[in-house]
Amino acid sequence: MPRLAPSRAEMMDRQFKAAYLAGLELKGLKPKNIASLIGRTEKTVAHKRDHPGDMTIFELRAIAATLDFTAEQVASMILKA
Repeated sequence: MPRLAPSRAEMMDRQFKAAYLAGLELKGLKPKNIASLIGRTEKTVAHKRDHPGDMTIFELRAIAATLDFTAEQVASMILKA
């Protein structure tokens, strides 16, 4: 059976995951740092990493600012191209 192309939502989720993991690595942070930043548990942060559509604007803003996401990265996470 042929492989299906990822949906736009899946591509936006992948954009977030890639930027998130790269930002953690570049900043030398751990998920527990992000959890304390947004006032959630590490388990919740892991869920939101895997399901970015469940993230609030406040959480996205805080994470984007902390991990130095570019405007293009943020736009690719929330706008369907």
